[in-house]
Amino acid sequence: MYGYAIEIALKKRICLTLGFNLGFPETQPELDYYISRVMANQVKSAGTQFAFKRVREIRSHNLSQLLYYSGKKVAVNQQLQEEWNTVTKWNPEQRYLRRQTRQKAAAAFLKAARLIINELS
Repeated sequence: MYGYAIEIALKKRICLTLGFNLGFPETQPELDYYISRVMANQVKSAGTQFAFKRVREIRSHNLSQLLYYSGKKVAVNQQLQEEWNTVTKWNPEQRYLRRQTRQKAAAAFLKAARLIINELS
């Protein structure tokens, strides 16, 4: 569940960074609306320029890709590299695996996830 919490925190940060004040775009038309609004207003600040054109680039479970678009990649890489390396081992397909996680590994993941989420907030 903490993997999903990180994903949601990253998507929230993307909304804040890119000015998605109506929520996270789930469809291409929703993203196109944001892009057209920015272009219509001639806004050129770094926080509202779009580095992508397709919604599928941010509608992802890929934490590294989401971190890139969140605007927090440098901060996380500089301050929380070890924790980031821990949490990027997560993927949503793990929920289907029947395996035990050692308590120590789970505790390390939870600690790392909390630190990452705090940095993104």
